[in-house]
Amino acid sequence: MKYLFMLLAFTGLTAYGQGDTVYVNTEGTTYMVFDNDIEIFNFGNTQYTGVAESGNMLFLKATKPDAKATTLLVKSTGGKIFMGFIGFKNSPEKPFWDLRKVDKDEINDGLVEDVNILKYKGKNTLNIEKKMLALLGERKNEISNEANNNINLTLNNVANDKEASYFRFNLRNNSTVIYHIDFISLSYKDQRKAKKRNSVENQNTEVLPISKIVPESIQPLSSEELLFAVPLYSPGRKGFLEVIIREKKGVRAVIMNVKSKKIAKAKLL
Repeated sequence: MKYLFMLLAFTGLTAYGQGDTVYVNTEGTTYMVFDNDIEIFNFGNTQYTGVAESGNMLFLKATKPDAKATTLLVKSTGGKIFMGFIGFKNSPEKPFWDLRKVDKDEINDGLVEDVNILKYKGKNTLNIEKKMLALLGERKNEISNEANNNINLTLNNVANDKEASYFRFNLRNNSTVIYHIDFISLSYKDQRKAKKRNSVENQNTEVLPISKIVPESIQPLSSEELLFAVPLYSPGRKGFLEVIIREKKGVRAVIMNVKSKKIAKAKLL
């Protein structure tokens, strides 16, 4: 750890989270969300596992009960490093770590200038919810489809009005094991020029739904409808809406990227 501090001093990297312990268990998932894409992450031993998804999100679990506490290091783009510890608890008090909040509090230290979260600021929520529910009466078009580990996600309808975009998904469990939904992430991805010459990076804009209908679980060999109304947003030509659905007690996850042109050409309500 001493040598890492020396490295930070010479390279100009920024460290935060020093001394914090992230607790995990073997069943649920502990999440860490950063303001920039994750480049690398490392554990001090092999009793923990992690998956970086959606660019700036890290999903953590222990591989065995009573895993031995050890070091945790996460480096994201922009030269910021989280240095802390990871440990085991049967019931972690803090399963969601939003490191963007830490950055926002420390904005005077130059850690971050902007937190990319898309929120609805209007007052027309009730009407938007009615339009979202009306999608159930539309004919299914099967705009996009993704499957993983017998979990199938289909986008059947997309629509826009002057305030929101509306999405109707069907989530099917083709296995004989119940699928408990743990986490659903919606985020727009836009490509932008990176600081490195002749390279690009994804700009992440997390989307907070105005309204949604999501079941807690999908029974074996059955399906359920998922509805979302999100604030209107126009990603770039190469942009897309990324949808991530993860399982609560398992590793089955499905990821769908809805291209911006499919959203831009959707039905106008």
